[in-house]
Amino acid sequence: MWLDSLWVATCPGCDAPGPPGLCRVCQDDQRLREAAYEGMNVWALAPYPGPTAKVLVRAKYAGDRGLMDLLGRSLAAAARALPGRWDAVVPVPSPWTRRFTRGFAPAAVLAARVAPALGAPLRHALRLAPGKKQASLDAAGRQRNLVGRLRSVRPVRGRVLLVDDAVTTGTTARSCARELLGERTDAVDVLTLVSTGWGDAADRS
Repeated sequence: MWLDSLWVATCPGCDAPGPPGLCRVCQDDQRLREAAYEGMNVWALAPYPGPTAKVLVRAKYAGDRGLMDLLGRSLAAAARALPGRWDAVVPVPSPWTRRFTRGFAPAAVLAARVAPALGAPLRHALRLAPGKKQASLDAAGRQRNLVGRLRSVRPVRGRVLLVDDAVTTGTTARSCARELLGERTDAVDVLTLVSTGWGDAADRS
């Protein structure tokens, strides 16, 4: 339709006019690297803060599943270069209240793209009861906030790749790993879209 010519697409990361999707500048923000979190193997696609993190915030707080899926495709494409094989991909859970208001669970959307890219089954093995948001708390507060709320609901055999949308203190990822590790799960690695520790491990090597 002629009305389509009046619509100017913009980059969801920086609002620069151009074709649909992330612009070249924002795409350059994405480069899978090992992140520095003691005691965990963590890979992150982009730094937090940054253009990709800005897209993530828009997707989450505007309830834009399509935008979250766009991020999932980027993460899945990068995940193919990961050094290893996994027996299952498990998303970090969101409380049902947040899934209801937002319309989706961010990590689940990402993991749904990552799992087939790695040829591994997707397993929703964790549940998180409603409670205070982790983002509003420090590391110690985040740890306390998860007590009694986070639990494993199904065992997962072998090596697991835990997928999250953002890793900042690493508290949630560690708590999820502890819940997963048991008689069947041998090891848990972490893949996240954005991270405050992005590049630190590689930069120090």
